[in-house]
Amino acid sequence: MAESPGTFERAKRLPPEERRRHLVETALGVFAANGYAGTELTDVAAAAGVGRPLIYHYFEGGKEDLYVAVLELAWRELIDRLEVDPERGRGMLASNLPAYLDLVESGDPAIAVIRGSRRLEGARITAATRESGLMLARGIAVNQLGLDDPSPRVLAALLGFLALFEALLEEWRAGRIERADVETLVSDVLPAIADAASG
Repeated sequence: MAESPGTFERAKRLPPEERRRHLVETALGVFAANGYAGTELTDVAAAAGVGRPLIYHYFEGGKEDLYVAVLELAWRELIDRLEVDPERGRGMLASNLPAYLDLVESGDPAIAVIRGSRRLEGARITAATRESGLMLARGIAVNQLGLDDPSPRVLAALLGFLALFEALLEEWRAGRIERADVETLVSDVLPAIADAASG
């Protein structure tokens, strides 16, 4: 479909930071719907109402650069939605777990991008996924153990838990286990892993 000059004229009027944010937010929805392999920059450009060259202006590395920015946004959105409260500690699991599973069930774009990124290769994508996973692991350490500065051993154990959690989600979404199974297993396993790692 041909893009109208008026659309591009409006796009050029946005301040640079706002334009970049708009591109990333738009790309989040496109990558969530199509996956990394199924997304072309022309798809993002069309959804954002801009020309493809403008994407390269903000993301010189093209698709991978844009995806890393999208992945970082997705993780920020997720972490902002989950509650961290050392005062309530392990009581946070009762609210955070159902909230996360609701997002998975609803097909939330941020969750779709995060889960999809774990199956991708590429040094920058892998590094962004690991760094964001560490942020989530640190939040879990605060809630489960009251630790603001968890040791490498604790972080490694919690990253392992996150891999297990993703496997449980895959089994649930494939219909091989029920949501209640995920909730029960996580509620039993996470505290045990945290205690073993901190002992």
